[in-house]
Amino acid sequence: MVLSIDGLWGEIEAWLQAHAPATFGALSPPAGDDVLGDLAARLGLALPAELVASLRRHNGADNSRVGPGFSFPGDFHLLDADGIVAQASVGKRLLEHDDDVRGR
Repeated sequence: MVLSIDGLWGEIEAWLQAHAPATFGALSPPAGDDVLGDLAARLGLALPAELVASLRRHNGADNSRVGPGFSFPGDFHLLDADGIVAQASVGKRLLEHDDDVRGR
């Protein structure tokens, strides 16, 4: 059985509440329509339905509330809408300068 994003978040939240309550407490409130619309506009693209569903559940996590922070294996962090834009900007700059980096 394949769970929806909401179903997956339900499982994640239940586990965090039982095993990592501080991390559970770091999850941010949902993103509203205004935040999602602004995110799509800033990125210049339609947001994938799965991303919208996830951000509607939690707009990232506040790492300042849990010591080293909420992270996934590989030091990946649960970004909010602003963090997504910032990371996309870094990736875009790297791609724009790819030829410079490779000496072409």
